Amino acid sequence: MLLSADIAARLIPIMVSDSHYSFPAGVMTTIVGAPFMIFLLTRRNRVGALGATTGETGIRALFSMNPNRTLAVLSLLCLILMGLSLSLIEMTFMHLRWPRVMSAAFAGAALGVSGLVLQTLTRNPLTSPDVSGLTTTAVLFIVLGAVLYPGIDSFGVMLLAISGSGFALILLLTLSRLTGFNPLLFALGGLCLSAVAATLISMVLVLGSNQSSEVLIWLSGSTYAVTDERTYPLFSAVIILLPILWMMWRRLDILQLGAYLPTLLGIRVSVTIALLLVIVALLSAFSVAAVGGVSFVGLMAPHICRVTGMSSHRHLIPAAAITGALLLVSSDWLSRTVIAPFEIPSGLLVSGAGGIYFILLLLSGKYMQRR
Repeated sequence: MLLSADIAARLIPIMVSDSHYSFPAGVMTTIVGAPFMIFLLTRRNRVGALGATTGETGIRALFSMNPNRTLAVLSLLCLILMGLSLSLIEMTFMHLRWPRVMSAAFAGAALGVSGLVLQTLTRNPLTSPDVSGLTTTAVLFIVLGAVLYPGIDSFGVMLLAISGSGFALILLLTLSRLTGFNPLLFALGGLCLSAVAATLISMVLVLGSNQSSEVLIWLSGSTYAVTDERTYPLFSAVIILLPILWMMWRRLDILQLGAYLPTLLGIRVSVTIALLLVIVALLSAFSVAAVGGVSFVGLMAPHICRVTGMSSHRHLIPAAAITGALLLVSSDWLSRTVIAPFEIPSGLLVSGAGGIYFILLLLSGKYMQRR
């Protein structure tokens, strides 16, 4: 298989455009292997919506606090951190600083809530927008747009991000329809889609595009080049969509109870799941259009909220939004101060912190199996 992939990686560019470039063999294995895996997933027997999976992984609360008090503490911390981020510069440069801070806050909130909803629907605490392919596909569309149309404006970037997340959502919904929304198959399909998108982005870098540095910024996630034009659409999306999600907190609580109970309680499961996924795709797309493909925020924020003992989405939704904002705002602040005057992409700092967090979590044995 690997020998065939290596031969194809060297022959296909020559056959298509008589080019001297060759693709890495890993690119070909992913392009062929991921669709083949998705095809295998569609051949599985249909199961009920949100059917239980064996070996389901959960996370135990480390301590218990009053949810309202926790929300108040998180809100205060977020306001203090945003105030510090804005005050650590002369007022004459405030017009340059506030779009970064606000975009980091709203993008973090969007990613945190998106990860919470995906983890609830799949009943898998390792699901997030970047793992499911929503953000990675949006980044792919933006990268292709930047390469094909250099100098694309913010409105075009936003449309490309929405198109990419929408394309990924259509593929995932199609897969869900074929498999009866089995949470395990949904997660695997998202991983395959994310792998294909990441591979295609790597191909752009391998071909030596003049926009390689810009591609890396979009891929890692950064608030460096955020402007007012990127901030306003993200702000509008978060302000409109988060209250809609919060009004559905009872349905989210019920959807995690099993395959049949939501239907018995009068919930139209397929319609509700589709609506929730559309909202998640929009939040992910606007976040990517503003700050790029930031990882781990949608994965960490729900975990941090759950270790405080929160269980109802009435409290988890605002808590995940505030925690996600805290994570990305603090990362933005550190990215500007750690090695000043140079700057580290904030998405890399979040990814590093997320990796350390989950290693410590695994070592401490806080994961448990619910059977």
